[in-house]
Amino acid sequence: MAEINDGLSIEYISHPGDTLLELLDQYGISQKELAVKTETSEKHINEIIKGKKSITVAFAKKLESALKPRASFWINRQTIYDEKIETIRTIKNISQLEKDLYEQFPVDQLVKYGYLKESRNDVENILNLRKFASTSSLLNVPEILLVMLPNISFKKDNSVTSFNAYHLYSWLRLCQIETESIFNENEFNEKLLKERIPEIKKCTLETDFNVAYDNLKKILFECGINFRIVRNLKSLPVQGYIKTVNHNVSLCVTLKWKKEDVFWFTLFHELGHLFQKRNERAFIDFVNIEDDANKFAENTLISPNSWKRLVSEPITERAILKCSYENGVCPAIVVGRLKKEKYLTPQMFSNYQRTIVWE
Repeated sequence: MAEINDGLSIEYISHPGDTLLELLDQYGISQKELAVKTETSEKHINEIIKGKKSITVAFAKKLESALKPRASFWINRQTIYDEKIETIRTIKNISQLEKDLYEQFPVDQLVKYGYLKESRNDVENILNLRKFASTSSLLNVPEILLVMLPNISFKKDNSVTSFNAYHLYSWLRLCQIETESIFNENEFNEKLLKERIPEIKKCTLETDFNVAYDNLKKILFECGINFRIVRNLKSLPVQGYIKTVNHNVSLCVTLKWKKEDVFWFTLFHELGHLFQKRNERAFIDFVNIEDDANKFAENTLISPNSWKRLVSEPITERAILKCSYENGVCPAIVVGRLKKEKYLTPQMFSNYQRTIVWE
């Protein structure tokens, strides 16, 4: 038989029956004698030895009484054999269609970000991508999305006419991988989240973003929110992901623009969604103008009265710093909003808009 890519074929894998035959020869026990001892037929013993039948748990217990090895030895031996056989069958079942589909995924980005290991071996690449995609075949992904999408709420930018479904699915997997393995015994507590808003705002003042991120994760964790920054895939204009998982909330945001003010506004925008009516479905926020969530972010970061005072007078550095101090947020948030609402040109006070360095 032709060998598989890893040099194995089914005929080269030792069946537990081989070990059974070796032990019978070693102890001088015939197949007929073993059949009597285990209350089974000689034909059944012979078929196990020939690799035509498996050693069941029930028969392993009988072998434990008739021969020295414990039942667990035979069970483990059979399990290892079955796993090896299934691995070879899996490799054989990789079609050219699935190999072609590999190119539809954002493989380069997934490798770069450490979610996927790329090999020179095409078969290994398919198996690795299957594991990342959490499916037995990449051909299943469109159907998985069809099952998932009715349960996902989208907030989509009208300027985005289309996007790659395999890239979207990959980004969903990033969010799942980053958040759903976190054990959090705290149930999502909307009231507590509201009370902790001042502490979250305080994180904006931290000069080291990585310290701010750690503090943010801790605060939100205590509110029953598993929060993570998730790498952005270049092909997708996504900014946030929210999903209720058991009694927790999974919350992810991207660093697509890597600007401090954009990140904090995006975060508070997503927090705004948590105060809206929610359900058990996943929610994906594409870059978009959403009035309620935007208003929450704007008014929470900078109070309406403070903002009104700021824009009613000449915009000076002193006025910006005063507004920042009054609201307990970094100056970048004030400058960013002023530019967004056209009170400042893009070049003005740019020294306050730091680029995020995230490890």
